[in-house]
Amino acid sequence: MSIRSRPRAFAAALTAAVCCSLALAACSSEESGPQPIAPVFVIGVDGFEWTVIRDLMEDGGMPNVRALMERGSWGHLQTIEPTLSPIIWNTIATGRTGRDHGILSFIDDSTDDPTTAEVEGDVYTSTQRKVRAVWNIAHEHGLSSNVVGWWTTWPVDQIDGVMVSGTSSGEFADVNWKPTLMPEAPHQVWPPEREDDVFILSETVGAPDVIGPQAQHIFGALHSEHFGMVEETILIPETMWSVQSDKTFFEISNTLLSEGLSDLNMVYFGGPDVSGHRFWRYYEPDVYNWPNNPAIDAWARKALGALDDDRSLADVLADEEGTAMLAGVIPRYYEWVDTMIGELVATVGDDTTILLLSDHGMRASSTERPNGKFVTGHHIQSRDPRTGRPVGPEAPNGTILAAGPGIQKQGGIDAFLRNGSLPTHGSVMNVTPTILALLGIPRSRAMESAYTVFMTPEARENASMRAVPSHDEGFRAPHRVEVDAAVSESLRKRMEEIGYFDEDVVGQQNVNGLIADEPEDPEEDLEEDR
Repeated sequence: MSIRSRPRAFAAALTAAVCCSLALAACSSEESGPQPIAPVFVIGVDGFEWTVIRDLMEDGGMPNVRALMERGSWGHLQTIEPTLSPIIWNTIATGRTGRDHGILSFIDDSTDDPTTAEVEGDVYTSTQRKVRAVWNIAHEHGLSSNVVGWWTTWPVDQIDGVMVSGTSSGEFADVNWKPTLMPEAPHQVWPPEREDDVFILSETVGAPDVIGPQAQHIFGALHSEHFGMVEETILIPETMWSVQSDKTFFEISNTLLSEGLSDLNMVYFGGPDVSGHRFWRYYEPDVYNWPNNPAIDAWARKALGALDDDRSLADVLADEEGTAMLAGVIPRYYEWVDTMIGELVATVGDDTTILLLSDHGMRASSTERPNGKFVTGHHIQSRDPRTGRPVGPEAPNGTILAAGPGIQKQGGIDAFLRNGSLPTHGSVMNVTPTILALLGIPRSRAMESAYTVFMTPEARENASMRAVPSHDEGFRAPHRVEVDAAVSESLRKRMEEIGYFDEDVVGQQNVNGLIADEPEDPEEDLEEDR
């Protein structure tokens, strides 16, 4: 060998040695499995809005959210359009777009009967998801998960851990669409041997005598001479369901967490979104041009068919005292959620990484005139019916708050309370990659990067792992399953069993001619109501 060739030979040998060393390290890492920084607990709160949180914190409220802010990082979480819950919560759980994960709305309208003009499609099920969710990925890497109430998780996945599904039903679309548990429907709990315990707990904590005091506190009263027909027969009944659902999912999650943490833990609450839709006019009354507007009364008689000739909107809505009582619905619901967050965080302890997040925010809507459902809070950006172009304010972004191992302390709460300014900490597309980094699992190339700005160096090192080609190899093919009739029927029964509203009132979609069957304004499309 010539002297000139020796450096090349040495370099080649050195390169081979380094490659071999890296390969051995990679093999060792694969054999040992992922190394989570800490257990991760994801708390999903639908429609959680920073402006409401700030208003309450200024008055000394939301102490548990504030405590997380003091030891972590927080800001806006950029949402995506359309801001429909099933799409976004599945994006949060997969790191993929709706086109990729396959859940495109509340119901799969491809199953509509083509011989009718009605939309009667089946509710989307977990089997139609095209890609692995974060709990499936964790399972494939030998990690455990407890998942309670998450969107589109019926029928439940078979994972290492416990899954309690969030089941929605197209049959009851006009009431909520939020996930809930339904007796008699199969495949809502994994593993099957936990089913009896879960349902006994849900029936106990969801009983009228248990949720009644909480509902009474949230609404100020369940019935009042100061409420109008709109509040008595629409707004309060349609929010009661979420009180029951949130209480149930809280108790199930807290029980599972008390038994022992999984590597990944997740729970979903829907009430802030529902109360925001229904009660924003009472929370922020000065921005609405109605009621007590004769021109709007005349329009409502013609466009909505909502009033008799001798009635005004004020006749079917709460009076001044009732309106003042209902002004506290949104704040009191937020404070209740804050209390539940505090109890859950106390259960998991400071050695758990917390991600508290929402899919979008909430703002006033239908300020110039009412819609057919008297929804007054929204998150959908309106579109011109002629051009399809977005008009008006953009969809409000969601909330993210991270605290615990792997998360840096941001600071700046006093400045936030003074001026309301917030950074944007990534988007809903970054959530799953961020969770995977905290769990020591690389993202896939189909995902965006983890959000690293608020991470500690150790977590950033995990986030820098080379992306794998895919997490979906070998995943079952997407397919529809028949939605058991019990899913729709038992949901209806559950609403009736709450016991605070007459059965004939709960079942009506048109109450004494108050609500038009077909609202004229495209803004009031049913899907946009959620």
